[in-house]
Amino acid sequence: DTNSYLVFTERTLASRLERVFQRDEVGKSMGKLQAPTRELKIMMMGHLIDLLKDEGEVTTVKVNPIYIEIGQGMEPFLYAEEVLFAPQFDDVTQKYLLTDPDDAIALLSIRPEDEKRFGIEVIYYLLTTRGLPEEQEEKENFLKDKIEELAFMAPRVPIKKGSGSFLAVLLNLENDLEERAFIRDYSMFDDYSDSIFVTSKLKMLSGNLEEIHYDGNSIDTIFGPIINWQRTT
Repeated sequence: DTNSYLVFTERTLASRLERVFQRDEVGKSMGKLQAPTRELKIMMMGHLIDLLKDEGEVTTVKVNPIYIEIGQGMEPFLYAEEVLFAPQFDDVTQKYLLTDPDDAIALLSIRPEDEKRFGIEVIYYLLTTRGLPEEQEEKENFLKDKIEELAFMAPRVPIKKGSGSFLAVLLNLENDLEERAFIRDYSMFDDYSDSIFVTSKLKMLSGNLEEIHYDGNSIDTIFGPIINWQRTT
């Protein structure tokens, strides 16, 4: 449930939005229609993602979308070959986020100047106990939805290439088993990026549950080991 922007890998594909397709047509060759009436602009994907950072919320980019008829009397469904996520830039913490900025206050301790000094690129996904249901069944369903959300988003987030490029998942659920359920070796959008996880006990782990040892006394002894770990994996 986000604002969406439509992109096309070829100019002619935009004209497919002029009609609604039947479900059994999906996957078949749809031909090259001529002279789409839509106003298009050629742009690198990374530049588009950067432009969307100030939208005020996470936005999605739908690649080569078409309308599909899903039932009589029902609105057509916008189906895309792929969906990408553009993180929001939070003015308070000066960080790129995939989740609610209200959970990100702790990130104020990481100065943007230090990120620039190291040349590190990080996008943050934060999950805390805020808003977590108290009733056990509701809590389990909530966490299951969040696990599925992260599993869907992680491979679809373009990250700039830096001295290190990471999707940092910060878990503060105060329960080891619940936090470990989120830790997986996600396939990332860019082959030079990795997901890393920080638990409520401040352990830093890879998706394979390998501990990344660091010293929290300074930002240098945090960023340095993370970058070295990525270079040696």
